[in-house]
Amino acid sequence: MTKLNNFKSILFFFLLIGCGFTPILKDFDSSKIKIKEITYTGDQQLTFKLKESLSTLERNKDPNGLIISISVSKSINSVTKNTAGITTEEELSITANFEIKNSEKILTTDNVTSSKRISVTNNLASDQEK
Repeated sequence: MTKLNNFKSILFFFLLIGCGFTPILKDFDSSKIKIKEITYTGDQQLTFKLKESLSTLERNKDPNGLIISISVSKSINSVTKNTAGITTEEELSITANFEIKNSEKILTTDNVTSSKRISVTNNLASDQEK
């Protein structure tokens, strides 16, 4: 029985190797992306961070490239309050909406949302993310 299992494992291994699978983004080079313009709207601190992160893409501007619009927003909601009614935990949510278009039409739109719970105290040095 173990010889049969070993044979199946070896056969499966050789079939997997011979299937020709390669990752889609294996040879992806971001410098080949042609961008005409990137516009940012929303919270100033968040747009500043985005501009910093995407600065390499902005260096490769091309008049025939893509137009990217990014809108970012944040919201802070009270999650937990103590018996005195003072907020002890908040949830910070950040949303980024993307629209990519060429000179003729919108190619795609997408959004990304992330949230994190944060402990709130009177001492800023001791506040921690959860």
